[in-house]
Amino acid sequence: MTFSRSRLSAGLNRTVSTVCVLFILAMLAISFSGFFYMILTGDALSWTYSLARLFIPWLGLLSLTVAFWHGEHIAMTAIIAILPRTAVTVLHYVNTALVALFAGLLIWYGWKFFAKSTDIYMVSDTIQIHAKWVTACVPATGLVLLIHVLCGANLLDEESPMEEARELAAGEKDNRP
Repeated sequence: MTFSRSRLSAGLNRTVSTVCVLFILAMLAISFSGFFYMILTGDALSWTYSLARLFIPWLGLLSLTVAFWHGEHIAMTAIIAILPRTAVTVLHYVNTALVALFAGLLIWYGWKFFAKSTDIYMVSDTIQIHAKWVTACVPATGLVLLIHVLCGANLLDEESPMEEARELAAGEKDNRP
């Protein structure tokens, strides 16, 4: 059994999506625990907001990789609907190259940012989170993006979400009165 590059990228995308969902659930659990604690005791837990917000950089950056994998970008979808197929193909390759460059920069500078990070976030008197937790999301996102680019550079060969958007837009034009 061979393991294709597209399967690697798809599996990585499922894993990243699952991690994002788990982070959202963790944020909700932390926030609701603070909410219920306040209802039950009348006092607020000072650490719930601070702890929950440490997941936001991870969610923001990792969700970017999921959107890229699905070919979702509102401006690109709108442009693709009006451009000829050859222009879309050229745009796809330019976009892929720019995303690869961006991924490389995230890895390169993100790793330096992560390695030099020495701060400790004081969530509460007893909860301390090293800044490396937050800064690690930068090179990790770059690595995921780079894997997607390397594994899925020929997304136009298959029925991609961008192509579906193009067909949908063309179909909507045909159905107008």
